[in-house]
Amino acid sequence: MQHGFFATVFYIPFYNAFVYLVNILPSHTAWLAVVLLTLIIRFVLFPLSKKSIRTQLLMKQIEPEVQKIKENVKDKNEQGKQTLELYKKRGVNPFAGFLLVLIQLPILIGLYRVFRSGFPKVDPTLLYSFVHAPAMVSMFFLGADLLTSIKLRFVLAVLAVITQFIQINLSLPKVTRKENATFQHDLAYSMNMQMRYILPLIMFPIAYISSVIALYLITTNIFMTCQELFVKRKMEAKFKAAI
Repeated sequence: MQHGFFATVFYIPFYNAFVYLVNILPSHTAWLAVVLLTLIIRFVLFPLSKKSIRTQLLMKQIEPEVQKIKENVKDKNEQGKQTLELYKKRGVNPFAGFLLVLIQLPILIGLYRVFRSGFPKVDPTLLYSFVHAPAMVSMFFLGADLLTSIKLRFVLAVLAVITQFIQINLSLPKVTRKENATFQHDLAYSMNMQMRYILPLIMFPIAYISSVIALYLITTNIFMTCQELFVKRKMEAKFKAAI
């Protein structure tokens, strides 16, 4: 049976990884398999996450130089050119986090498709030769069905919003409002506030689609918060030592 690109790269590997994890877990618990699968995905994406955090720290470090260019160079084209030259000189890639954000969408769609494919029944035609179907799959989490409980879905979606708020407020640089500020500064301040308070709320309808998606987002946010604290502390110490 032939499959398309998306199924081959995302859906079927996720399906097999999930079934394999359920099979090796003593209780064959679906929610724990989702958490473990999420952690595996985050560790695979760790190099991209590390680059993104490094970029944030470097951009924070060179912010005074960027501001100086904005104050001294009035021509927008020349201003942009000199800023890009500064980024290149300091080894900053402002698009480092873009790929990390972009890859989240097919991962979410892939996981959603996995759990829309008929669990707790397992489709043996989708399994690799070395993956065996478990005797049973427990779909219960906190006493509720992971696939059908609306109450559980709502609670997990709220937790996804809260953990997203904590993670994004930790990762974003602080931008303070200034009197008689430039348009660019006001725009940066506005974008910063929207990212801090609006983006977490946008996560609610996404998380509410499925308890599994919500569980993936919660685990991701907690992992990235811990990663942010660890990597930032390590890199900040490295930057200070280099001064």
